[in-house]
Amino acid sequence: FFSNCFLAASASGLRENILRRHDSKRYNNLHSFYTLMPFRTELKIKEVEGGEEFELLEALIYEGNTDTFIVPAGFIMDFASIPGWANWLLPKLGKYNKAAVVHDYCYYAKPLVSGGMRRITRREADGVFRKIMRELGVPMWQRYTIWLAVRLAGWVYWYRLLKSDKTCLHLWHK
Repeated sequence: FFSNCFLAASASGLRENILRRHDSKRYNNLHSFYTLMPFRTELKIKEVEGGEEFELLEALIYEGNTDTFIVPAGFIMDFASIPGWANWLLPKLGKYNKAAVVHDYCYYAKPLVSGGMRRITRREADGVFRKIMRELGVPMWQRYTIWLAVRLAGWVYWYRLLKSDKTCLHLWHK
């Protein structure tokens, strides 16, 4: 009984475990769940003068389970805000680029969710970030390290943007 409770940590280990225990039809359905990529557009960017920030050239559309996030063309972001001393472990650019764009947008614009009933919360924005990183195939150790850093330090940026006139709550919503 207990051996069935412990699944492999990696997605490939989980798939192999499931393949051994279930028929191939159920395995294929689960496999397609893990490889689902709900981005409807590609990430097209250009470097902004100075090299620290990037501009989105075309809208980036992510379709989640309940909400669709449309990051508009012209949005300026810095991808993953990783301190210089940690770049050897987690580079600024990686598999998580698209996730970082959606996350930056959620922090900056606080888009409407739940069918337009309310603004996204910081916890939800961070959860969307982690979910997208998983869908993009970011290794578990990387996504949880990045997610934990965002949970611990992201409040500074969340509340700084709320108090500043840089927030764009009035722009870019469906």
